[in-house]
Amino acid sequence: MGDYLFKRGRLRSLERWAVSESELIGPVDRVDLGRASNARFSIAPVGRGFFTVQMIFELDGRNTSFSCTDTLHGGDLSSCLALASEVAETYGRLQVGATFATTRGERIQTWGLTVIAAAIVAAGLYKIAALWLSGRIDGFGVGLWSSFVLVGLLLLWASSPWKKHPPKTATEVCAWIDRVRAL
Repeated sequence: MGDYLFKRGRLRSLERWAVSESELIGPVDRVDLGRASNARFSIAPVGRGFFTVQMIFELDGRNTSFSCTDTLHGGDLSSCLALASEVAETYGRLQVGATFATTRGERIQTWGLTVIAAAIVAAGLYKIAALWLSGRIDGFGVGLWSSFVLVGLLLLWASSPWKKHPPKTATEVCAWIDRVRAL
């Protein structure tokens, strides 16, 4: 049970968070982790080497969350990840079998990648059809545009925003956080 100090963002003030035997204690709220529900955890790249970590709990119709945006090896993100790991362990101990809804980024990011991938596939298919219809089929041209189609399909498969992320147990969330911290 420790205290964690971090800023939510570069221009925000320092916040103190703590975890007791059964509570998450923030600068404003206290959350009884034994009664909390709808736990959500996400970590997502936001650009230029920055990542956002967020954990949200619902209790009595109110959401309580903590988050941090920093570089992967920044002190604020390290402290926030340590807090998230301890909170996940405590939540899992208090509510056996409870799960976290998880994401690896914002929906706009995944849909943006999907649109780009679809455009790459469409461009590749268009150029292959143009080569075919013009009668100028050569191995290099078809191979080049076929590689565009394959890369686009790979990106479509990787982004797949229509696919639901399976919920993770507290142990799986802790392991995920440990893998991120080891990077």
